[in-house]
Amino acid sequence: MYDCRNRLIRTGDTTYEYDAENNRTAVTTDDSGLYYMRTTVLYQIEDNVYTSQVYSLKEGKSGDRLRIAVKSSDYYKVSVCTLEPAIFKEVKYKILMLLAIYIVCIICFSILIYRMKRIIEKMDHRTYEVLGAEKRYKQGIIQDEKKEKQQKILTKMKKVEIDKEIFYDFDTIQHLYNIAVNDDYIWCIANISENSLPSIGLLPLEGENSVVSETTRLREMGLPTEYCVIGKRNNYFCQSQNSLRIYCFSTNLGITNTSYTDIYDYILESLCLEGHMNNDIK
Repeated sequence: MYDCRNRLIRTGDTTYEYDAENNRTAVTTDDSGLYYMRTTVLYQIEDNVYTSQVYSLKEGKSGDRLRIAVKSSDYYKVSVCTLEPAIFKEVKYKILMLLAIYIVCIICFSILIYRMKRIIEKMDHRTYEVLGAEKRYKQGIIQDEKKEKQQKILTKMKKVEIDKEIFYDFDTIQHLYNIAVNDDYIWCIANISENSLPSIGLLPLEGENSVVSETTRLREMGLPTEYCVIGKRNNYFCQSQNSLRIYCFSTNLGITNTSYTDIYDYILESLCLEGHMNNDIK
């Protein structure tokens, strides 16, 4: 559509406006609702003259962005015209800020988790060292008490401690009879003569009325397999390989606890009883 001056004022959804000198000053597109102005700028660099088309919104807010694409064959013909309000820019900025904050929080949280893990590992290591030291201290005390009791036993039996060879094959005995004696019992049969064992309430390892024979017999009467009979006074006294404590066994009550924390307490009491009996005989 042209006006009376033969100027194009409308084509399709696009409307054009001109100034008094017939320069096109504004273009309106009905589909987008945008009303923008185009200004032709001429500038010269040395002998070359250049023309630049500057598009701007006739009415717009600060920060709004106008995107215009023109046809390559006719720079005056606008093919795409879009408006990006300033609020979109703010939203993008806020989204980017939130994303950056989220990433920073993730990094800080990861560092915090790593630091906490390291602190917990150090605390666990220190706790392990403390517990290990306490365990070693308690084991040291137990070993000292054990040596003291062993020396008392040797003194009462008027015997100097001598390490003699033991000819028992403990692995074979354990394999054949499923009987495992602990180190305390091995010390006893290594330092106390076999003839003296009955006097202190202990059984020899093999033979008649021995650990092997009595354990095998009592297991048929209900003795649990993890225990072996190591002594006999008025009752049968048992011990397991993984425990120092002495237990009592009877067919009526089964395994019951005693006051003996180890085999040495049992032997020392037996020696005291034997001493009282000898005094009474005298």
